[in-house]
Amino acid sequence: MIDKEHAFVAGELEAELHQNEHINKDKINSLAGDVLIAAVAKETGATVVTQNTDDFQLFDGVTVESY
Repeated sequence: MIDKEHAFVAGELEAELHQNEHINKDKINSLAGDVLIAAVAKETGATVVTQNTDDFQLFDGVTVESY
């Protein structure tokens, strides 16, 4: 479940992506769902377990493991 704290963290994570000149806006737009997942993981201290580690490693403070 996503609550308002997760939404704030998602906004912060997306803002950080926009500050990175190496990531274009199309890429950021494609990460919309991942931003929310990363925000919940960051706020709760959870680890994201995914085969898509490249995208999740763009988010500071989010622990990612591959399976």
